[in-house]
Amino acid sequence: MCTEAIRFPTREALLLASDQAVRPGIAPDDLLMSLGGIALIAAEERQRELASRLLDLLTEGLRGQE
Repeated sequence: MCTEAIRFPTREALLLASDQAVRPGIAPDDLLMSLGGIALIAAEERQRELASRLLDLLTEGLRGQE
């Protein structure tokens, strides 16, 4: 089961995408597959720190350069 520490960044990534703040060229399926992969990693308690870092990386990558 995911903890709130994992759920919050995931919600942030989805909200970022829904606000259309995502840089051009990001396919919705790619975003969902990325989140799905991170969710699989987060299922292992000892991997939750890694999942959190991956969510941060994904979120920053979605924003692109400003």
